[in-house]
Amino acid sequence: MNPTLRVVISGAGVGGLCAAAALLKLGIDVDVYEQATELREVGAGVQLSANGTRVLHALGVAEALGGVVAWRAVVPMERLPAHMARMVGSNWVGPGGHIVHYPLRGGTLMNFVGALERADWQVESWSHQGSAAELARDFTGWHEDIQHFIAEIDSPNKWALMTRARAACKPPRPKDRAAGTDPSSILQPRLASKSR
Repeated sequence: MNPTLRVVISGAGVGGLCAAAALLKLGIDVDVYEQATELREVGAGVQLSANGTRVLHALGVAEALGGVVAWRAVVPMERLPAHMARMVGSNWVGPGGHIVHYPLRGGTLMNFVGALERADWQVESWSHQGSAAELARDFTGWHEDIQHFIAEIDSPNKWALMTRARAACKPPRPKDRAAGTDPSSILQPRLASKSR
């Protein structure tokens, strides 16, 4: 440990634990304080972004993610039915997956992200070109609004969320929250340059 630097972190949430893990990897002594009497799941589930996942992998604390293909596309808002072309985000949950869509660029575009349990796709690139036909097959039988949305997607991108072996040492199962991992992704490179 670095004898000249000791850091105190208030809060053992995702952000605090990620910051602590980043500092420990750099050899900096850390004390984490939490007011809760026990660490347990609190609230609803939270979606973890690709950048948040990368941070957890870099820290060696990522849990198994696996067997999921994720689709992403944007559609001009005017191509959607009026009841869908609104300035609100929506989350759809269906058999083995979910879809989130929300407006971008001041409401001129609607972002589409669909995730589905499917272990046959192994490419981790988030910019790999998929086909509209394959996307439609993946969400066959979903609500009519989703079918309309997918019909307007010209060129979706797809990527795999891969299964990873559990790390030997990790923090107690906090809720995944990409926003909480961001300080660690900024902190670690900056401290690494100072500790040399």
